[in-house]
Amino acid sequence: MASWSEAEQPAALAAGESSRVPLGQRDEQKYDKLIANGLCVQPRWGLPDDIGKAVAALARGDFPFSTGQVVMVDGGLVIPRL
Repeated sequence: MASWSEAEQPAALAAGESSRVPLGQRDEQKYDKLIANGLCVQPRWGLPDDIGKAVAALARGDFPFSTGQVVMVDGGLVIPRL
């Protein structure tokens, strides 16, 4: 049984029809450069499928011992770094 106390927290997604807030070309170029220079641990834009896999895992109840967690689906954007 799925626990509905968890939530997902997506990061910036690649531009496309599924984007909630489309970025202008200048913003996309800015973030392309930031991502390439290490903004995120995963050196790419997030994709809708990345979010979908996390949501599906929560819905299936794949984390039965997790309670009240926010699952960050951000390619490592919020990992503290030195």
